[in-house]
Amino acid sequence: MDQLKEKNINFKLYLFTILIIVLSLVFKFTKYNNSPNPNLEHKELGQIESIIKYGDNSIIAVHYPILGNEQIDNKIKSIIQGYVDGFIQLTKKNFSNR
Repeated sequence: MDQLKEKNINFKLYLFTILIIVLSLVFKFTKYNNSPNPNLEHKELGQIESIIKYGDNSIIAVHYPILGNEQIDNKIKSIIQGYVDGFIQLTKKNFSNR
């Protein structure tokens, strides 16, 4: 049973990592990629906010838009923070089982 649980955690970790890589590649090939500073304000997108977390065995960086509507911005930040926290918890669980 523990082996199945460990395989499931490993699969989720790999799936989440692939999701981050795909999102990074999509962002890389958007028209906003040529910006020398990701925190510059863009006319169409708004401002870019970044969350970077360093764990003992992992690093995660997430960039998301700030649109200027406080309610929407707070919702986006909450969702993104949930994904970041989930990733951190998943990596802690995965590496604590070794």
